[in-house]
Amino acid sequence: MILLRSPYIISVGEVANLGFCILRLTINSASTPQYTITKNAYQFLDSNDDEQGFCSFDIAELCRDYITNNYQSLAVANTVDTVAISWSILKYSSANPSVLIGSPVTGSDTGINGYTEFSEGLNAEITNDTLLISGTKIYLPLNTRTTIFNFESGSIVNYSTTSTATSVDIDGTTIEIERIRECKYPHHRVTFLNRFGVLQDLFFFMKRINSTAVTNENYKANVLNLLQATPSYSTTSHVNKTFNFKGQQSFTMSTGFVDESYNPYLQELMLSEFIWVDQQVGSLGVTPCVLNTQSFVKKTSLNDKLVEYTLEFQPANQIVNNVR
Repeated sequence: MILLRSPYIISVGEVANLGFCILRLTINSASTPQYTITKNAYQFLDSNDDEQGFCSFDIAELCRDYITNNYQSLAVANTVDTVAISWSILKYSSANPSVLIGSPVTGSDTGINGYTEFSEGLNAEITNDTLLISGTKIYLPLNTRTTIFNFESGSIVNYSTTSTATSVDIDGTTIEIERIRECKYPHHRVTFLNRFGVLQDLFFFMKRINSTAVTNENYKANVLNLLQATPSYSTTSHVNKTFNFKGQQSFTMSTGFVDESYNPYLQELMLSEFIWVDQQVGSLGVTPCVLNTQSFVKKTSLNDKLVEYTLEFQPANQIVNNVR
C-alpha cells in the first residue's frame, strides 16, 4: 500500500532509442484515466555508445487529490479512506515518435494519505502484517472504546476494543491499554490522521484552559452633518469606528502523566493534516482543529521522571461565521 504524502516514483529505465513516454493513471477504477501525461525521456549513451533513455513519474500527489479524509468516531468500527490506483506507461521511439517500443509497463496498488520517513528510503510501502500505529501501548479513560487498524492479507482490518479491555491482540502483537481514572477533570478525545493514513485517538486527561483573541481594523469617521442650516453632530456617534472583527478561540490541554510511549504519537499529531477534538462542552461536539504547538521536547522517565505534555489547539474556523 502506497503512502501518498511522500513521493512515489514509477519509471521505465535504460530502454534503447527511447524518445518519450505517456503515463495513463486511473484512480478508483474510473472508465477513463484521470491523468494522461507525456514526458520526454532522459537520454544518454551507454558504455557501447548506444542511445538509451529512461522516464520517471511521481504519482503520489496526483492520487492524493482523490482522497477525502472525514471524521469518524473510533468508538465504533469504521472504514479507512483509500484510493485504488492503476497505471500504464507507453514507450515511444526517438527515431519514429509514432512507433511503440515493446509492451506498456503496468502496475496497480492501493493509496492512503500517510507518509514515509526519510530513513525508510524511496518508495517505501506498507507491507502485510503491519500494525498501523507507532506503539504497543495506549491510554484510555474508563468505559471507553477505540479502534486500532492493521494491514493484513492485502487489506486494512479494524480491531475495536471493548470499554473495559486492558489489552487487545492484533495479529500476534499485544497492545497494552492503561485505563485512566481522573475524577477532577473531564477527559478530551483528540482524533487525528496518523503517519499511516488512518485515524487514531489520543486522550488528554488533565486541565483545559480556553482563550479568545480578537483582531480588527479602525478608521476615523466624519460625523459632522453639513446638510442643514446649522451644522452639528450627535454626541452618541462613533468618531473612531472599528470593523472587520475576527475572533479566534484557542485552548491548551494536558495529557496527564504518561510514559515515553506517547512521544511518537505526539510527533505524528504535530505532523497531521487532519485533527478533530471532541469538545464535550454543551452542544459543541466534535470540532476540526489545528495544532498551534510547533515543537516539543521528547521526555523520558530516565531524564524527566514524570512525563506530561501540554499542547495548544485552535478550532479550524473563526468565531464569526465568514463562510461565503
